[in-house]
Amino acid sequence: MTKTSLHTFINYYGGKWRAAPMYPKPEHRTIVEPFAGGAGYSLRYADHDVVLYEKDRDLVSMWKWLIQATPADVQALPVLPEFSHVDEIDAPHGAKVMIGFGLNAGAAESCKSPSKWSRDNPNGVDSWSTRRRERVANQVDLVSHWECHHVDDYSDIPDQDATWFIDPPYQVAGRRYRHGSDGIDFPALAEWCRIRSGQVIVCENEGADWMEWTDAKSIKGTAGTRRSGKSAEVWFHRSSSPHHGDEA
Repeated sequence: MTKTSLHTFINYYGGKWRAAPMYPKPEHRTIVEPFAGGAGYSLRYADHDVVLYEKDRDLVSMWKWLIQATPADVQALPVLPEFSHVDEIDAPHGAKVMIGFGLNAGAAESCKSPSKWSRDNPNGVDSWSTRRRERVANQVDLVSHWECHHVDDYSDIPDQDATWFIDPPYQVAGRRYRHGSDGIDFPALAEWCRIRSGQVIVCENEGADWMEWTDAKSIKGTAGTRRSGKSAEVWFHRSSSPHHGDEA
């Protein structure tokens, strides 16, 4: 099957869409993201069987709406400046959550009202504009085979032989999220990552001390790093068995 790379659906703080090509490619047909967020890695391999898990119920609602939405559903949504507050929109909650992420740049939560950035960029493809709506409509059918599930804790996720892309709230920089790093037992998370079946990719910022990082790279343009323009990323990678190639 032709590999399908999609654009982001939302501007998400710490999103991995731009950085995804630097991480190892999936070795399995199934990709599991236990901390789904904007699912930036999976969007680069959207033709795979993607299973998202997320604690934030707003994000779960958004992904569930996108997975079942049609291009016509997306095109029916209003764009800026047709509204001044998300609650004015007559649309399902998941659609409102998606729109809210287009009202600010690299936000950790969906917004209700347009920021100065979005008001100054009413036609930009990164703000919730006609261009952004068109892009979402053009690719929404390509995630209709995905799954998204709510979990109260990552440890509740059943193990399976898959490519695990594990991108938790970062130990230091991940405190801005609704369910941030302050609530994570990182040594326990490290052990959980190590015992996943299949291929394992774990992301972090340089300086994190809870795993043995195998690779590092400074990347440009990751959402949430606009002040410095770069982020010093580290990651852990454990490949599958030598015979994984038949599954990818």
